[in-house]
Amino acid sequence: IMMHVEHILVPADGSAESEAAFAWACDLARYYDAEITLLYIVDITKLGSLGLPGGPEKPQQFDHEQGKMILQKFCEETPEGVSVHTVSVYGDPGPEIIRLIDKHDINLVVMGSRGMGRVARWALGSVSTFVIHRAPCPVLTVKADTEA
Repeated sequence: IMMHVEHILVPADGSAESEAAFAWACDLARYYDAEITLLYIVDITKLGSLGLPGGPEKPQQFDHEQGKMILQKFCEETPEGVSVHTVSVYGDPGPEIIRLIDKHDINLVVMGSRGMGRVARWALGSVSTFVIHRAPCPVLTVKADTEA
């Protein structure tokens, strides 16, 4: 079976894992002549924890600004000849990634894997596990120390 990749989705959160995933995606995009959609999600499930006394006045605004900086940093690291466009949304990361796979006709998701143990993953239900089980396309998970 010949894999046909035209459009790669990379959820970016600024972590070492998402940087490694982006490096992999860039190599794959070059190989397949595919384009990359770089996604930042303002995680609405965690916003309450940011609104602490002494924290930012508007946690959503703070997180959105942080997201813009992360996307810009990734874009600056994009190799020559790789086409990247960015999307920033508010939502619950797992379901949001699945929604965007359909919306943008994604053929492949490349995302960081936090490397949690089985028990932690079962207790927390990591985003990568959620996406692997529900995505209609292949999902490549990348650990932080994995060279592309």
